[in-house]
Parts: sequence; C-alpha cells; structure tokens
Amino acid sequence: MWNDPVAQAISNVKRQLRSSSQQVPITALPAMPSIGTPPSAVSSGIFNRLVLLVIRIKQSVAYTAAMGQDLGVIPPVQNFDPNAMQPALTLRLEAGFPLLEWKKGESDGVHLYVDRRDGNGFVLLVRTVKTAYIDTQPLPPNTFTASWDYKVRYLIGDDEVGAFSSVLSINVLRAS
Repeated sequence: MWNDPVAQAISNVKRQLRSSSQQVPITALPAMPSIGTPPSAVSSGIFNRLVLLVIRIKQSVAYTAAMGQDLGVIPPVQNFDPNAMQPALTLRLEAGFPLLEWKKGESDGVHLYVDRRDGNGFVLLVRTVKTAYIDTQPLPPNTFTASWDYKVRYLIGDDEVGAFSSVLSINVLRAS
C-alpha cells in the first residue's frame, strides 16, 4: 500500500502502539525523513512590500482592469440594483407584542407598515434604521384579540426602493 518506507515504519509503530495484544515497549521510533534545507526567513513588513508591488503593477502601461481582477488587487464589479431589493420579514410574539425582524442589507433603513384591519388599510408605523421593531400598540378598548398585518420596504436615503416584503399576519391578545 505504501511506497515510502518511512511512512510504512511510522504506520507500523502507530498500529503496534494502538492495537498490539502484547505489552512490550517500543524500542525505537522510525527516523523522520529529511525535509532538506528550510527556506530562509521572511523579512518583516511583508504587507507594506505587497502594497508597493500592487502600486507598481497598477502604474504599468500594460496594466488592465482584467489583470487586476485576475490578480485579486481590484474587487470584481458588482452591479447593485436597488429596484431588485425585497426585504424578508419575520414576525413573532415577544412578551405578547409583535416582534418584526429583517436584514438591513445595502439599505439605509426601512419603512414599516401595519394594517390593523380597522378600515384604514396599511399605514406607516415607523421609519427605522434598526433591524427589529416591537409594536407595543395596545388593543382597542373592549377588544380581546386582533389580527394585524405587516409589511416593510427598504429605504436608501429618503426614498423607498425595491419591492415590499411579503405581508405577514399575527394574532395579538390583550394582556391580562
């Protein structure tokens, strides 16, 4: 199985130590192979030298952006389309109140909308730069349960961008 005699000797010693039914001491470990002359030590400041090399490469008249991408010295071009953005909203009750969460992504914030099924449709609940919100709105008087719907849309600057999240619904109960 092994062509290397040193590797075979090491495996034999390991097998003997692990599985031998006889309790005899191992008299000699196999000699380790020679790895030759170790490489010379690297001088300090390797990253500074690397930065200078990249600058020199980029200043060459033969340099192209494709070369820079191949060498990893410039990042690949990423096309960012804010109109394709759509938040993924999650919703659960936390201490009896709706807790909404989403990932911010490339946006600056979100507009969070709620429909309390009171005939007003979706209305702006909050503008926030955070990634979670607890809706602490109490239920109307003489109401013990209600179903509320939520949706969210990303903001870049002051502008809403992309599509609304899916509408999520939750049943809210009056706290005792």
